[in-house]
Amino acid sequence: MVDGAHSAWKEDNITGVHLMHMKAAFQTVVRGRLIHAMKGKRIDGDLIGWTESWLLDRTVDMVLEGNVLQSHPLEAAVPQGSPMSLILFAIHTAGLITWVAESLLSVEGLSSVDDPGWVATRKDMNQLVKEMEAFTGESIE
Repeated sequence: MVDGAHSAWKEDNITGVHLMHMKAAFQTVVRGRLIHAMKGKRIDGDLIGWTESWLLDRTVDMVLEGNVLQSHPLEAAVPQGSPMSLILFAIHTAGLITWVAESLLSVEGLSSVDDPGWVATRKDMNQLVKEMEAFTGESIE
């Protein structure tokens, strides 16, 4: 990204970066969608099976003011704090990054854990801002 910006500046262009934070990112990973994405990326079947098993029958236990509440099943989520969760979240959101890069001209997608971002280079600052606002809105949609 930095090298691209430096190259753009040499040609009197402006590079903009918009990073978005995905709130509650790890809790939004839906197991079935993740497994589908892994199959689409042709990830080894044994690794897919292990992932599916690892995410199956997960529960959340809560303690509120010393009172242990009933366990609740989780339909979505990867364990926060696990190194594996970072990789699985990246696989889960790769489709969004790819979609933006393929759908919009001269826009690159990038991802840093739960912060996807978009990089674009234009000649005019107003055009750059207007387009970044547009593809950010489309990404949220």
